[in-house]
Amino acid sequence: MQPIQTRYKGYMFRSRVEAKWVVFFDRLGVRWDYESEGYQLPNGKGYLPDFKLVLPDATIVYCEVKSMETDQFEGEHLVKLRALSSGLKCYAILLTGIPAFRAYNMVYPDANDNAFSAVLFQDYPPYVIVVDEYWWRVLDIEHSTGILKLTLDQRGIRKAFGKGYVEAIAAARGARFEFGETPT
Repeated sequence: MQPIQTRYKGYMFRSRVEAKWVVFFDRLGVRWDYESEGYQLPNGKGYLPDFKLVLPDATIVYCEVKSMETDQFEGEHLVKLRALSSGLKCYAILLTGIPAFRAYNMVYPDANDNAFSAVLFQDYPPYVIVVDEYWWRVLDIEHSTGILKLTLDQRGIRKAFGKGYVEAIAAARGARFEFGETPT
């Protein structure tokens, strides 16, 4: 199936999933640029990442959004993100599906092809945190999809990641763009 292009905030997003991520970033307070610059990868092919996030400490994080509700641990998207990350010496995140209470696959500069790292979002700086030994204890892997879901209840998630994070997830998941509607 073809994704539905969605106009929001003056941009024409390639899918509603991308637009829902914008709702999430805005509610969280994360500065974002959409498809702001393309790059030449080492294999000679061009690549245009979906989002460039600028965190409060000026850290740049690139994000690729895919509508599938699975985490990929290999494949074309991660190859591109690894090349981008190593070339620009930055972090890159594969955002699969609409925003949810879960961790996302992240690559970092010059990491081995089989290296795996995951990140979580929160509603206060730095907004993106790398999953460490502590956070691994509250994640559960869905074996059929590879998704790393938080096992905390709503109260625990709110305490750990902030009320704004819970509200950003709810706003993104509830955002409707049909008939000219604008998410609040």
